[in-house]
Amino acid sequence: MADIFTAEQMSKRLDELQVTEKKKETQVDQFEKRLTNACSKEDELKIIDAMTALNKVIESIKQERMSIMELMKIQIEKGVVTSPSKKMRRSLPSPTSGCNWNFGILEAYSINFQLVYTLNELLFQTAPTTSDRAIRFADACSIISLENLLKDKFPSDSQASWLAKHLYLTTIRCFGNMEASIDDMVIVLFNALGFNDGDLITVSRNRLKFQMSKKPVCADADLTVFNLKTMIRLALVEDKKVDATMGIDESGEPQLVAEAIAAAMYNQKLIAQNDPRRAISEPPTNDPNAREFQMINTSCISDLIIFMIRVSGFDVYFYSHKFSDALLDSIANGVEPMEHTQIKKFTVIENNKKRHGLSLLIADDRALIFQVLDSIQQIISKTGFEYVQLVNDYDTRIRINGVVEFFNRTSLRFIWPSNN
Repeated sequence: MADIFTAEQMSKRLDELQVTEKKKETQVDQFEKRLTNACSKEDELKIIDAMTALNKVIESIKQERMSIMELMKIQIEKGVVTSPSKKMRRSLPSPTSGCNWNFGILEAYSINFQLVYTLNELLFQTAPTTSDRAIRFADACSIISLENLLKDKFPSDSQASWLAKHLYLTTIRCFGNMEASIDDMVIVLFNALGFNDGDLITVSRNRLKFQMSKKPVCADADLTVFNLKTMIRLALVEDKKVDATMGIDESGEPQLVAEAIAAAMYNQKLIAQNDPRRAISEPPTNDPNAREFQMINTSCISDLIIFMIRVSGFDVYFYSHKFSDALLDSIANGVEPMEHTQIKKFTVIENNKKRHGLSLLIADDRALIFQVLDSIQQIISKTGFEYVQLVNDYDTRIRINGVVEFFNRTSLRFIWPSNN
């Protein structure tokens, strides 16, 4: 690509992609309007298929834009092209802690939400087969309903009963700290579905520092799931109590995004410090002609998905995104972003109406919640990335010396040496 595009061509292509992306987003909006007026289930499925195809095109456009911007950044660093002036936008917000983020801050950094209607889109891959554990837990929770909770009727299974009791505390609304009860409820749910298995751990009140407009700020996630070996942050939970009488935004979405951005910045810094090139080299030798083989050096975490979960009362909302270095750098330095960021927001269609929250008190919703959580657990459990050590055997032959390190799940590309 570096041999093909000049700076002018890259800028022109970025503008073209932005226009195309806007057109595709408009088409998605039009399909969403048609979806609410669909006359049959067959029509709904056709519209959802069309929207899924459009979203895939939008995703590919974003990927191409990111590739061009990464190339432009490299060329600027090498002095091949002149760095464009970074115009500070007066409307950009001042440094703000995550708990005070609002929709105005999201708008300032061109962050909004893209409704997705399939699990594959939310997960950025084909959904894995639901585990036997999730199926068994769903069966154990089958008697959970608002009616049974009000009768103090709980499941016989210990974990299902534990979950039901926390739901009961939320139902009767006489527990001293409602958000703490919701936290405990989610912890039970996560433990039952494997979010503390292997190297995974779920912790509460994890404070993450991040940079905004060149100043240090922090964000506190109610719950954070991360890998103990790599410390990579993988999923976050923000809960909010339901209070219709409050005249302020209690959705928690801006705070959740702030926490995810803080986690992404943390991951970005961690990955950059653990340069993967150090994992591949020849053994020590005195041979002056010895060759060293390196893996591509990258600090980009665009392949690392941050899963976001919002719990409001009994309702669970799912989000996901691959935060780009470009967005993170824009927020860190208070610079107007060159891209629009669309965070995936899981949505279901019921009786021609869109619904984002899934209820833990409704059996069908609860089964879907367990399926989504189980899929996320299976994906983030695959945190090991094997590095191999290549050494000269003799002449021009190379042998694999063995697996030497586990690092993260960012799917860094492997480049074979020229004398493969």
